[in-house]
Amino acid sequence: MNPKYVTSPKLSKRLKELGVEQSSEFYWCVYDVDKHIYLTNGPDKENRESRQKARRGYKHRVWYSAFLSVELGEMLPHSIDGFDLQLWHEKENYWDVAYNTDTGNLKPMPWTQSETEPEARGLMLAYLRENKLIALEDK
Repeated sequence: MNPKYVTSPKLSKRLKELGVEQSSEFYWCVYDVDKHIYLTNGPDKENRESRQKARRGYKHRVWYSAFLSVELGEMLPHSIDGFDLQLWHEKENYWDVAYNTDTGNLKPMPWTQSETEPEARGLMLAYLRENKLIALEDK
């Protein structure tokens, strides 16, 4: 799996700390306090790299969901107070996520921007959770 198709390890950790359910197709596996990180298909599946690291004595394994764009799309609310979720791709290769109206008025909150779609969506989810604009149960 190419890491550009999922949220970064740093954002994945932040989303976990914000209470986002850790259920995704892929996971970041972290050994020894962020020194050794790799992308895998889940904590329930042992793989060769995991076994090799265990044999080498790596300790403190932590898992963070590495969310795909589609998984984040299911978590983000379609609208907030009449403002609809908008996603667009800039010519400069940036992805933007915002809440907008049909008239183009942006919700008075920052929009998020990143070089990858999952990162832009994940940043918006983190912003909404940190500012208590959505609860975990909201969609």
